Amino acid sequence: MEMARLNIFIVLLVALISNAAAVLAEPTLPTPRPVLVVQTFNKSDVGQLITQGKQFLKSGEHIKAQEVFERAIETSPDNLAAHLGLGRAMLEGGRFAKAEGQFLACTFISPRDNDARFGMAELYEHTGRFADAVLVYKQILKSRILEASDEAHANWSLRRLEYYRSLGDANSAHYVDLSEAHKWKKTAMPVRISIWSDPELKSLKDVFYKSVVRSFEQWRDASGGKVNFVVVPEQRSADIVCKLVRLVRGTRGNGLGLKAGETAQQWDETGSDAFKWSRVEVFWEDHKDARKLDAYVLHEVGHSLGLGHSSNPHDIMFPMAHPPYTGFLSERDRNSIHALYQSK
Repeated sequence: MEMARLNIFIVLLVALISNAAAVLAEPTLPTPRPVLVVQTFNKSDVGQLITQGKQFLKSGEHIKAQEVFERAIETSPDNLAAHLGLGRAMLEGGRFAKAEGQFLACTFISPRDNDARFGMAELYEHTGRFADAVLVYKQILKSRILEASDEAHANWSLRRLEYYRSLGDANSAHYVDLSEAHKWKKTAMPVRISIWSDPELKSLKDVFYKSVVRSFEQWRDASGGKVNFVVVPEQRSADIVCKLVRLVRGTRGNGLGLKAGETAQQWDETGSDAFKWSRVEVFWEDHKDARKLDAYVLHEVGHSLGLGHSSNPHDIMFPMAHPPYTGFLSERDRNSIHALYQSK
């Protein structure tokens, strides 16, 4: 009996060991983990984004350009062209502090690149930081490797800044030199204006008409009603003719760059300094952003009424149209037209 029990125990022990060995021999499956899918972009993808952003900039769609360049930077954080494009897009949108940050980033990525420096200098011009703009242009001229086009651009820009400074105190109450000013006589009021658009710019005909009327209304209100106007149908019966002219790219320019418009005037030579007639021309190119039109028109209409240039970039009569291209008068603009037409 004892022997039988021992045999049964040995059989059970052997079976138990065999089962344990079989369990240990089975492979252990790892616990499944979530799969992280990483989206990758190659250089061609970034290049396509940059090309698209540049196209948006060219067509005046700076918000879309900004979004595209931001995507490019997320993909390639040290991409010089993406940061430069984003800086330009923000500059066009009037986001000056953000634009400055992007241009600074460019100088860290590529210390010898001058494109970002030009962008930064333009930003300083737009915000009235003329001394800072001069320093940047001079820094460009000291570059070890300087393209002839960059040298010409920097020297031309320095001459432009000298012209701004010659216009007088940017912080004075107004910018009218009453000793040399010309204006319309009281007896000429309301001045008769005619409005004409180039047939090739048919899509802008109504837009231009409304912009001209709004511009005269703003100057009229700022003058305290001293300036008044009426629209007449024919140019030959008008005192001021306002034209929207189609321009072949780059065919009009002066010492400041490509012109946005031009105003010609003739005044009485008997010594009264009163205008006899005036012609306003706003130049338009196919690629231009329509939101700039109001700023161009308001500036040229100011000339047609007798105002000269201002040295303050916040005034509509500043020589260069610049972001954010607002078609509104500043306090100095209003003071200036008021001073001109209140004087004897």
